[in-house]
Amino acid sequence: MAHFDQAYFAQMAFDQRTHFDQAHFDWENYQVQTCPFWRDSTCPFGNKCFDSHANPPLRRKVVVRRHGKWNYSSRYCLSETENTACTMGDNCCFSHRELERNYHPHVYKTKMCTRIHESSFHYVTCTFAHDVKELREVSMPKLRLNPQMSVFTMIQSYKVLPCPNLGNCQCDDFYYHNPKEQRRVPMMNDQLVYLHHPCPNVKKMGFWGDPFNDSQCQPLNQKLEGVPWNCRFSHTLTEQMYHPFIFRTLMCHRKKCSFGSFCSHAHNRKDMRLPGGKLTDPAPLHNVHASKRSQ
Repeated sequence: MAHFDQAYFAQMAFDQRTHFDQAHFDWENYQVQTCPFWRDSTCPFGNKCFDSHANPPLRRKVVVRRHGKWNYSSRYCLSETENTACTMGDNCCFSHRELERNYHPHVYKTKMCTRIHESSFHYVTCTFAHDVKELREVSMPKLRLNPQMSVFTMIQSYKVLPCPNLGNCQCDDFYYHNPKEQRRVPMMNDQLVYLHHPCPNVKKMGFWGDPFNDSQCQPLNQKLEGVPWNCRFSHTLTEQMYHPFIFRTLMCHRKKCSFGSFCSHAHNRKDMRLPGGKLTDPAPLHNVHASKRSQ
């Protein structure tokens, strides 16, 4: 068992009081790293410790990636249950536990608390607001606009290859970071490789499942080397949304879109395409309609 002098523990106690001071509570870093004294059972704060008494910690730190999105959403992961762990691990883009969801910038202190009068309630670490002044607006990551890419590059290359620096991502989210983001090249030799319809073996009850589940799929007409799954239909949401028959054929409905130029929807009329149109440049609908009227 490790031994520490009283001065060290006094400094540690001061840090803990600073962390748990209501006016200066560092909620963004709460429970995101493992307590250094947990393994030796020398932590004097027990279950009131600011750091996590688990390894890995029970909460991932919410950070903004270079592409302008949070590293994971406040929505619960459907693959994470009491008996089954998510195969994506820390690379999953959804919340795995109540701790991750409640301390997410989209959720933390955005609603009023209803338990403030309970005697066993811990006021400082509560994720709800106890005063109107504490109420926060739902935080959105600062949008970092990506350089404009051609329609051909987006349809043929977006999320096709893995990120070369997964731990220190600098790809602006152009490459995939987990298998559920991965997609195949949709066109080869001017022919469609797969359709934009979701595979019934992967998308069930409105949810996308394991994209590698292709044992009962309709195989491609020609087996292609290097493709992750052999099926005539889309196996991931990105395969469907960035398919030539869907990509930017509809307007984006988000008021503040965090996807920027990587969004699969059009942000103005000039970006609109016709389903299955050319992959070189967008086909403005107003020009298409004008040409039809002239005929």
